[in-house]
Amino acid sequence: MDYKEKYEQALERARQFSEKPYLEDSAGIVEYIFHELAESEDEKIRKVLLNDFKNNCSEYYCEGVNRDMIIDWLEKQGELKPADKIEPKFHEGDWVVYKNDICQIVKREEGCNKLVTKFGIEKELVNESNLSTARLWTIQDAKDGDVLASELCDSIILFRGIKNDNIDFYCDYDFSKIDVPGDRFTFNNGQHYGNVEDSKDFHPATKEQRDTLFAKMREAGYEWDAEKKELKKIEQKPAYTKEYDFHGVKFIPKFAKGDIIKDKKCGEVSTIEDFSYDTGLYTHTYGQFPITIQDNYEIIEQESAWGKEDESRMNNLCHFLEEYGNQYYGHLTLQGTISWLKSLRPQNTWKPSESDILLLERIANGNSNPQDFQASLGGLIGQLKKLREE
Repeated sequence: MDYKEKYEQALERARQFSEKPYLEDSAGIVEYIFHELAESEDEKIRKVLLNDFKNNCSEYYCEGVNRDMIIDWLEKQGELKPADKIEPKFHEGDWVVYKNDICQIVKREEGCNKLVTKFGIEKELVNESNLSTARLWTIQDAKDGDVLASELCDSIILFRGIKNDNIDFYCDYDFSKIDVPGDRFTFNNGQHYGNVEDSKDFHPATKEQRDTLFAKMREAGYEWDAEKKELKKIEQKPAYTKEYDFHGVKFIPKFAKGDIIKDKKCGEVSTIEDFSYDTGLYTHTYGQFPITIQDNYEIIEQESAWGKEDESRMNNLCHFLEEYGNQYYGHLTLQGTISWLKSLRPQNTWKPSESDILLLERIANGNSNPQDFQASLGGLIGQLKKLREE
């Protein structure tokens, strides 16, 4: 059964019913039952004016305007879009603040909205009524260190703040297709982008735009320190350029100190800490290996190493499991899964997370049973032991 068609037929019958002149207040009864048929205040005013001009105005001209033209115009106003059509609050492409997240509406279909966060994480479909709590993003929502973009200005910027009613930034990248002399990635030397009133041209950068800005930043030899809010020059890693003689066979070290490498066989990721010309051994996070088997390892590009986005995705997954995981997993399995997700963070960059500290505080205060968090505690103790050994 086509319920939509049946509903439209019922509306039409109710509309006809409301026009029966011998039924007292039939229109009011129907409007009460079907809100879609209720007339707007504008429509009521239009009908009063139309009726007045038809029945009470005998003058051919009213204030110099033809009476019949006025009546025709008023009748045409009633032929415009139906009163029950509600314009959506937001449109595709809009950036909104929804449940403390900054998201872009990338698709609207059949009353549902597909939202994607600025980190590229898709949210579940959100219907129109649930979006009533959302609001449009404005420049006032931008925080120090946010990445913003403007198609009008052809720019991606690392936002610093509002200074003298102007948009201040640390650096920017010009992505216009027009040939521009000099580098497209530049540092701020006292410039600014428009005033706050013109800030509607800017919006939170998409994941692709963020990646582009940070890639160009690295090409320029800099990286962003999110904690200290400053651009830092990337220290060049010392390379080992001399040959190593192994029983008459010459080897040139292919790795430098600080390189992040992966074992091609088992996939283990570690960091090169040193190379000794005396022993021919590389020292890395988990031990040593001789230069003769260095081809069993490969460098992981810096982009693939653990970063802020990886941390955000892991935290989102852990938060989701903590909220809804008990519907699918037993308690110990759930905690083990969360612990495993947290263990994906490379060991050489490990530090206790907020959830780790919270867990320790809850156990120390006697608010939780340590046996319930055995897997998480085991992983945390292991990390603390490694820190002590460093």
